[in-house]
Amino acid sequence: MKEFVKYAFLMSVLFPVFSCERMDMPPKPEISISIDVPEIGQTFANAVFEAEQDTATFYCGIIHESMYVDDETIKMNDMLLLEDFAEREGISVAEAIRKNVAVGRAEKDYSGLCPGLSYYVYAYELDTDGMATGPVYKEKNDIEIGIYQK
Repeated sequence: MKEFVKYAFLMSVLFPVFSCERMDMPPKPEISISIDVPEIGQTFANAVFEAEQDTATFYCGIIHESMYVDDETIKMNDMLLLEDFAEREGISVAEAIRKNVAVGRAEKDYSGLCPGLSYYVYAYELDTDGMATGPVYKEKNDIEIGIYQK
């Protein structure tokens, strides 16, 4: 009985402090990512991604224009690619995500592109838990005569 009284007293003191009511947390600011494609060749492109916040984590890639459906489909397909990567490497999906997200700034080389086709170089916020948030930032590039066109 003594233990119960002690427990009841502690709960009456601590419950107001640790109540189940949700505390209003300020919304996480959306990150902004700039994309530059300084070099395009007949079958390759070099892209530089830079987040406005140097600690922001994001995922970046390239997709053929005809494969683009919408931003949510890009995110879903990338998660499938990360799951496939994890399986091939024998690692967890969380580890695959940590190995593939960029922090602050990234420079990527994309090869095996087909001349005469258009591609989107893109990036979006992806935290190390696999939560993709915010918009997909993308730039359309024509891999035709080695000229970057916005």
